[in-house]
Amino acid sequence: MPQTQPDPQGSVADPAANEPPNAEPRHLSGQRPGHRPAREGKLWPQLRLGGQRYLAPLARPLRGPFRLANTSLKAGLDLLLPAHCLACAQPTQVPSGLCAACFGSMAFIRPPLCDGCGTPLLVSLDSQALCPACEEPLAVSALARTRAVGLYQGALAELIKAYKHGDRLDLVPRLAQWMQAAGQELLHQKTDERQPPLIVPIPLHWRRHLKRRYNQSGLLAQALARSSRLPLCQDALLRQHFIASQKGQSADERFANLYEAFRTRPKRRGLLQDRRIILIDDVRTTGATLQSAGETLIQSGARQVDALVIALVPAPKASYLASDPQEDSLQG
Repeated sequence: MPQTQPDPQGSVADPAANEPPNAEPRHLSGQRPGHRPAREGKLWPQLRLGGQRYLAPLARPLRGPFRLANTSLKAGLDLLLPAHCLACAQPTQVPSGLCAACFGSMAFIRPPLCDGCGTPLLVSLDSQALCPACEEPLAVSALARTRAVGLYQGALAELIKAYKHGDRLDLVPRLAQWMQAAGQELLHQKTDERQPPLIVPIPLHWRRHLKRRYNQSGLLAQALARSSRLPLCQDALLRQHFIASQKGQSADERFANLYEAFRTRPKRRGLLQDRRIILIDDVRTTGATLQSAGETLIQSGARQVDALVIALVPAPKASYLASDPQEDSLQG
């Protein structure tokens, strides 16, 4: 490449002026615009390209035997370790799936459902219809929308108990897959948002985390963030005080226990500003935990807070619930 020489007036001369009139442009002569030849002694680019050029033909005939070996290994493992139901351990034909009896006991949630809390409805002519509980004049929620895989009953309830209290971490991929299918509206909302939604799990108090050794919501959030390619912040929320088991307590007692139960980590508040947050939890019983966390995020600058859980505990004597929701699309 000809070197640019300064002219007598101090300006830089055009190198193209010294080339023949019929010279071929550089981008048509095999070199990219701005291409600079490698310096002497810099042989790594040439060796790398040479390896790709000469080793690829040698590896191509080995693809068939490798694929055959992989298929044979999987067939042998299936023979030695046959697939079994995730809930009852009965033999099944679908790896990491459910048997017919357990699958039939699961009440998956599908439309029509409440646009607010995600509870299934019997009949709805409006895609943004609300259930009677959300239509009450005094019903104020920090959550814009909540979506769930199904109702807390049957095999789904047993899977959640085994996951939370039985160290069944092998259930994370399947539960996260169901949650992604149920939360498509939240995870892949088609809007003009400047930033993608941020996935935030409900945290455990450090004492409970130490006893359980893992945060079940955090593992689900990590799997969902990986599959949906959305950003994740595991430590955006912190629990301020330890709360004993709330089993058997009323909704008012739960809301009183969880008042100001969370706070945001100061160094993470910049991520929350004017952003939509997707809270991840395992079960929504009365909604007290999600409400308290949502209020904390809104006060810290979040624009909107949605929630995605595995299961909903239906309100007692809720006649508007769908009695037999269809579930075939979530089995895959």
